[in-house]
Amino acid sequence: MEILKLLDKSNDGLDSDLTTEQLDTPITINEIIKVLSQLKRNKSADLNSVVADFFIDSKQFISPFLCSICNHSFNTGIYPESWSKGTIIPIHKKGDPNNPTNYRGITM
Repeated sequence: MEILKLLDKSNDGLDSDLTTEQLDTPITINEIIKVLSQLKRNKSADLNSVVADFFIDSKQFISPFLCSICNHSFNTGIYPESWSKGTIIPIHKKGDPNNPTNYRGITM
């Protein structure tokens, strides 16, 4: 199962045809490479100043390591604390800018 099959814009990002067994399969190196290939260049850096360009340019080398880390985290439920940190920036959607419900949060 490819990670990208989880995303289906027609139903809020969830593919209702997936089973629990499919979701519980290990992540593959090819899935990691495919996801890294779809990253966009020249975007904002993360909290550690890492940019997508690094992952795009090193995807063949780094994919086995990322695959191992992701599967270990998935299997143990243990992940770095930094994966749960971010700065939420409110982005105005439309309507009255004084109404908080007219904003959506983007995590940087």
